[in-house]
Amino acid sequence: MSIPPILAECARLAVAYAESAAVRQAIQAKRRFAYVTALAIGAVVTGVASAACALTALWIGLLPFCGPVGAPSIVAGILCGACLSFLGLMRCRRRPDVAPNPPGGQSTIPLLIGGLLAGLAMGSAPK
Repeated sequence: MSIPPILAECARLAVAYAESAAVRQAIQAKRRFAYVTALAIGAVVTGVASAACALTALWIGLLPFCGPVGAPSIVAGILCGACLSFLGLMRCRRRPDVAPNPPGGQSTIPLLIGGLLAGLAMGSAPK
């Protein structure tokens, strides 16, 4: 039994319409992805710029109190502490949730305190 030509043509048109709808949805999804990616890049750039401005303002504000060596040292200590905290967060996120903390595990708190004390010591050194 053969399919009438009109039914074959209707089936071909239905398949073509379904494919075109899928293509339209794929194009819309790609546009949405590009839009969200552009917004995320803009957010990262403005976030980095605002952090740089805040650190520059801190540097300028500390300059009269700590001198030309102490102010950059304190800002560097703050950046070091932020970097270590981000690394600690990344390490925590990589671990499986079911694994307990090993006894005697390393902590970033002593490193943060050490960076802060080093910055303060450099800043309060006699000129």
